[in-house]
Amino acid sequence: MKQLFQLEKKTDYLGQTKYFIWYQGSTDIFRDLHGSFETQEEAEKEFDKLIKQYRNPTTEIIKQTEI
Repeated sequence: MKQLFQLEKKTDYLGQTKYFIWYQGSTDIFRDLHGSFETQEEAEKEFDKLIKQYRNPTTEIIKQTEI
């Protein structure tokens, strides 16, 4: 089984930056929003926590970052 985790940095037209964590399982068609964060530090901490939570012998973790 594969799990895809994405950490994205988005800046809106006003110049405000937010960080988003997306999750997608191997059987999912669409990805789900796990959460949004104000700082990169908060987002990376949650991202690493998520990876540890889902890690098991039958799961391949695919970690992507777009920062």
